[in-house]
Amino acid sequence: MPAVGIPEATDNCAVSVVIVYQGETRTDGPCPDTYSLLRRWTATDNCGNTAFAEQRLTVQDITKPVFTFVPADVTVNCQDVPAVGVPTAVDNCTANVSIVFVGETRTDGACTDSYVLVRRWTATDNCGNSVSAEQKIIVQDITLPAFTFVPANITVECDAVPALGQPTATDNCATSVQISFVGETRTDGACPDTYSLVRRWTATDNCGNEMTAMQTIVVRDVTPPIFSFVPPDATVNCEAVPAIGTPVVADNCDQNVNISVTTELQTGSNCSTSGVLIRRWTAVDNCGNSVVAEQRLTVQDTTKPVFTLVPGDLTVSCANVPAVGMPAATDNCTSNVSIVYDGEQRVNGSCPDTYTLIRRWTATDVCGNVAMAEQVIAVQDLTAPVFTFVPGNTTVSCESVPTVGTPSATDDCDADVSIVFNGETRTDGFCPDTYSLLRKWTVTDNCGNSATATQTIIVRDLTAPMFTFVPASVTASCEAVPPVATPVATDNCDAGVSIVFDGETRVNGNCPDSYTLTRRWTATDNCGNSVSAEQVVTVQDNSAPVFTFVPANATISCDAVPQAGSPIVTDNCTAGVPVVYEGETRTNGSCPDTYTLTRRWRATDNCGNATTAEQLLTVQDITVPVFTFAPADTIVGCDAVPTPVLPTATDNCDAGVQIIYQGETVVSSTNSGTYTLQRTWTALDNCGNTAQVTQLLSVRDTVAPVIICPADIQVDADGVQCSAVVPFATPAVSDNCTTTPALVGSSASNAVFPIGTTVVVFEATDDSGNTASCSFSIVVA
Repeated sequence: MPAVGIPEATDNCAVSVVIVYQGETRTDGPCPDTYSLLRRWTATDNCGNTAFAEQRLTVQDITKPVFTFVPADVTVNCQDVPAVGVPTAVDNCTANVSIVFVGETRTDGACTDSYVLVRRWTATDNCGNSVSAEQKIIVQDITLPAFTFVPANITVECDAVPALGQPTATDNCATSVQISFVGETRTDGACPDTYSLVRRWTATDNCGNEMTAMQTIVVRDVTPPIFSFVPPDATVNCEAVPAIGTPVVADNCDQNVNISVTTELQTGSNCSTSGVLIRRWTAVDNCGNSVVAEQRLTVQDTTKPVFTLVPGDLTVSCANVPAVGMPAATDNCTSNVSIVYDGEQRVNGSCPDTYTLIRRWTATDVCGNVAMAEQVIAVQDLTAPVFTFVPGNTTVSCESVPTVGTPSATDDCDADVSIVFNGETRTDGFCPDTYSLLRKWTVTDNCGNSATATQTIIVRDLTAPMFTFVPASVTASCEAVPPVATPVATDNCDAGVSIVFDGETRVNGNCPDSYTLTRRWTATDNCGNSVSAEQVVTVQDNSAPVFTFVPANATISCDAVPQAGSPIVTDNCTAGVPVVYEGETRTNGSCPDTYTLTRRWRATDNCGNATTAEQLLTVQDITVPVFTFAPADTIVGCDAVPTPVLPTATDNCDAGVQIIYQGETVVSSTNSGTYTLQRTWTALDNCGNTAQVTQLLSVRDTVAPVIICPADIQVDADGVQCSAVVPFATPAVSDNCTTTPALVGSSASNAVFPIGTTVVVFEATDDSGNTASCSFSIVVA
């Protein structure tokens, strides 16, 4: 909509005519965005003569809405068909465009779950201009079925191969999946009854997607044959050994089991006289599984061996017990009799090393007949132990009294003699820690034979106590003088050493809070030995005052610099420390409104200790300018784009903000007459902070092309063909925005026209879809 214009007027006399705008009158049309405006002006000269002028604007809405969002075309799997989306649309006049879902059309594909859905919507503005949009959804089924159950792979015996199982399957689209058994494949193994079977099934959905599953059955023969009859065990005379019998055997898989026989003489050296004869049969099936059965024939021999030599009985000392002897024996059947030492039995006497030993042997022939023999040895102990070490006599200090030593002794029979400490006798001297000790031990063997030994220890105390802790000499601040502490002392003999504080001496320094304290203590033990210790405390005031509050460092805006603050300070000795403000230093930054201020204060106590504090204020300009006016977004005709208007802006620090026009850019374009033009301005302050503002001009083409058809044409017909070839000029077409509008005609020049009247219609369409038409007649007679 154009702004109210300013008419011009002249007068025959008056140089300056007064023109007054009288306002406009609106007349509504058939819809909210179709109406007319009548604008009026009055021109008056300086003698009151008046003239009137008016402008009539006809406003109409013939532009269709534009979809700004339509759900995109997609290809999805059959289980993922999206819900109906919600498009959006805008209109050049109507704020709330009505969008209606028209419905969807389904076109079936090659199979049940393969098809195309076309969804359509219509957007209509409040003047009835409408536009359509659609979304195409290609639905497909490319997912294979999935087996939910397949008979498990198993390993079975050759006589337990399972019957054919029945798998189950599901599909993402088909409710019923077809499952077909493809067959089984046998792969032979190492022997006739060891092999594998692979069974296969195929699951197919109603779009031909196919999945295969299989079961592997490993068949094996690990069960050995079973003997159903074996010749029984028997006891026989050596001259009546029976012939080898024939066992009976069966197998779960092999009908013809191979049986082999071996024999073994387990005991004895001559089967005709005595021993156990073992007959073994081994049955092996055709996969190598085997089982063994045996028959045991016991050949009798009941005569015992006879000892021909046994060591004689004797009496010995406990240190002279003889080694075990070796008897000899013979047997009526066995040439080499087995003689086993059965060990010895001990019969204790009156003490551990007085006892009796009974040694026994067993002679056995090959058939287990045995004979027994024994030897009796009387053992005794009559010798006392002997000390091999006794702690020696010594003179020691009272803190070095040795612990009770451990003598050692030996015995001819007892390897572990008993040594008993009989205690010690003390004889006191002239003070508690001077005396003598007499220690005594007795050694006894396990038969009561004994001996004694002694040790004499002379104890003395000549050592003074020792301080183990004395308060360390320290340098302390005037407010932290340590109190008198308690030293600790030990003595080599006295557990309770007497410690006496001898007092302290003060030596003043160069000021009231600078001096030296010397503290002394004496430690004495119960035999009169003593030692002294001291602590020196150097008191001084070297601590400067401490600022407990300083205005904090801060980063502030250039329009918010604070006044100098008031720090707070304390001192370890001085109660009221004066604080002096030493001023501030400015350091310029990268631009006029960016700099730093360093503010300093000094505090000094009454001993001249001083400290300083400072505050750093970082002043910056990081606030962007603010536009106070910017051209508004608007909709204009393609042939009425306005010239740029300069915005205005202010800044928190810079009084003269620079505004730069960045130019204009086409950000979206449908065609040569419909596009969006973006104009951009930048506001820049003297610290480089910038702000941008944009104006969007929605350029529209709502004017139809102008088309002019040629005049009607009349020609004579060809008498033979009853028609005529008629040339004609192309209609003239122009448009306010499109350079070359599209031109479509119902007939072409130099076409063949029949006898009679043919109406030729041409339609011109610009890039924005606006159309205009014209027609003319061709008469063939």
